[in-house]
Amino acid sequence: MISDPDDLIPLHNDDAPQRPQPFWHVLVVDDDPEVHSATRFVLRGQQLLGRQVSLHSAYSAAQARDMLSQADTDFAVVLLDVVMEQSDAGLNLIHTIRRELGLQGVRIILRTGQPGYAPELEVISRYDINDYRTKSELTQTRLVTSLISALRSFEQIRRIEASQRGLSQIIQATRDLLSSDGLQRFAGGVLTQLGAFLSLGEQRGLVVISPTALGRPTSHPATDLQVVAASGHYQGLLNGSIDAIEPAQVRDQLVQALREGRNIYGPLGCALHCRSQRHQLAVFMDTADEVDASLRELLEIFTENVALCSDNLSMLEQLQRTAFVDALTGLPSRLRLLQRMGEAPFPDDDSALLLIDIDDFNTHVETLGPTGSDLLLRSVAQRLLSLPDVQPMTVVRFGGDVFALHGPAEQLGQGLLQTLCDAEFDVDGLPIRLSMCGGLARRADLSGAAPATLLAAAFTALKSAKRERRPGYVRYHPEMGRAALRRASLSRALHAGLQQQAFRLVLQPQIRLSDGEVLGVEALLRWGDESGVSPAEFIPVAESTGLILPLGTWVIDEACAQLAQLQRRTGLPLRMAINVSLAQWRDNALLGHLDAAARRHGLQPQQVEIELTESLAMQEVDQLLPRLHALRERGMRVALDDFGTGFSSLAYLQHMPVDLLKIDRSFVHEIGCSRRGEDIVRTIVSLGRLIGLEVLAEGVETLQQEDFLRGLGCDATQGYLRARPMGLDALCDWLARRRVDGVADA
Repeated sequence: MISDPDDLIPLHNDDAPQRPQPFWHVLVVDDDPEVHSATRFVLRGQQLLGRQVSLHSAYSAAQARDMLSQADTDFAVVLLDVVMEQSDAGLNLIHTIRRELGLQGVRIILRTGQPGYAPELEVISRYDINDYRTKSELTQTRLVTSLISALRSFEQIRRIEASQRGLSQIIQATRDLLSSDGLQRFAGGVLTQLGAFLSLGEQRGLVVISPTALGRPTSHPATDLQVVAASGHYQGLLNGSIDAIEPAQVRDQLVQALREGRNIYGPLGCALHCRSQRHQLAVFMDTADEVDASLRELLEIFTENVALCSDNLSMLEQLQRTAFVDALTGLPSRLRLLQRMGEAPFPDDDSALLLIDIDDFNTHVETLGPTGSDLLLRSVAQRLLSLPDVQPMTVVRFGGDVFALHGPAEQLGQGLLQTLCDAEFDVDGLPIRLSMCGGLARRADLSGAAPATLLAAAFTALKSAKRERRPGYVRYHPEMGRAALRRASLSRALHAGLQQQAFRLVLQPQIRLSDGEVLGVEALLRWGDESGVSPAEFIPVAESTGLILPLGTWVIDEACAQLAQLQRRTGLPLRMAINVSLAQWRDNALLGHLDAAARRHGLQPQQVEIELTESLAMQEVDQLLPRLHALRERGMRVALDDFGTGFSSLAYLQHMPVDLLKIDRSFVHEIGCSRRGEDIVRTIVSLGRLIGLEVLAEGVETLQQEDFLRGLGCDATQGYLRARPMGLDALCDWLARRRVDGVADA
């Protein structure tokens, strides 16, 4: 039962700061109708703390509970009788209000006509109430005094609750604003959060930004403002000038806020100033009522947080530019490529990714220097952007000298690379001719794979193109993926094999053709037992992963150790041939490892023979020559392996400190089968004799091959015809049998 229903106002959302109320809502709970009438008579026309009182009536604890549990009235005070339907009904209702309904802010004045049922001291001690009076002593003055005290307490509690809710909203608004992307979204977020903070049902506001934030420094920051966010009836002003804002008071309030650097509160609303290190914003919000002092304090905190968020937005924008744009070329970066690929602008079966690598880029860096090589990369970027039909594609500098194109598969054909390299590149007036290789992956070949999978496939294809050094690009196919997985598995197993000492050496004899004497042995690396992984498979993996360096160091030491044992057990002054990889030749520690191993195992330098392939020798001849001369000065021998498969220059051969040419087995196998193959073998043997080098033929498996080589004057052979590779013990037994037989098999 409500005395004056027209006086009631809606209950404010508990999630927003409470706005001033036109009435104090007081609930009278008593089973005596005369008490309700008397209370209404006493309070009629009274103004308490600047507001009138609106009385609500409940005639039982149950009815009061129902009224209090409804969310349409914000009760400030409950005038509660102790004894109603039960002797403790009033006390039980206090428990319900506080514990069950959670109404901690409502103030309670307890009244009783039978004080014996609830002693005053005990009740005040046990229950959260403001006052406890007998009905007989509640005169008009005392009732009003008690109500004023209760209302003042209620107002303080609500102010504290509003501050807590406001601070919580500010924290949440800060999180939301930090997730904004771009200035306009950020400004729109400010309007949204501020509307929620002020509990405005319909947002009516706008955000303007000063010219300093638009990159136009000015001595009058409050003029020539631009609207960057708008809502409600201001929506049509978005991206326009402040001059279009009506009424003029709103425009003046915004200008004043920017000029004076503070929040301005007026009859039409509030203009809030947010100044960060880079952005100067002013926000206007229509507010129906005056903003009180406590809310103004919270708005100050809110605007300070908006300023901090604006600074963070600037940093995020800078970070995004750094992350998504390549600083050197201005092209999108690798991260932007992945983002664009995720956006899937093309059908899955019609898109592809092409990775492009500049061949021998390090050589150009050495020639042009850092500045020139940067100019070259910029030229490549510009050439890519100028390609025909490049518009629908994403052109990216992936990193280093690798570029990427993502777009329709039919536009990423072999002709693209040819077009790219047709003309010379101009680097500061210097014409540069480039060749490039590429790796192409199509989503259709990968069943519409995710961007990361497509990228991995393109890289796999690029690596294949670089290994094969073929012009144009290599297209990914599933077998490449299986091979890549196999290499990854081998890499992990190689790491474990090194730690577990799973590698071993086998030794293959090298035999002089003139008398059948064993000159030495070649150390060949094996992994596991006879059925283990082939060296042709695991050595390239070791080279590509860098494991070849520790593995090669172990081979050098173990080969020297086994030669020392072989010498002690047989008494033969043999030599040991050791293969050395490109990575080892480039390693400054190579010569130190060789010296230490020979010294540790008591070998003479001339017993150690280092092999390098002909293609390797010609590829980095200028870098290798100092190392080769250093080996010769130590007295160690050098053999040129796989001779005939590379493109040696006779001039280089004459000056290289080499002792032995090893004819590649592919030519030896042609003996008796191909006149051309026999001519190549004949030429190599003649060349060796001409420049004073020994010649050894590898892979000799038949008597016909051996006889042909002996007839040419070849110095030595190595192959299955006379001896397979074998372990140290087996080799000692084999040598012992030969001694007993008087080397009869020569």
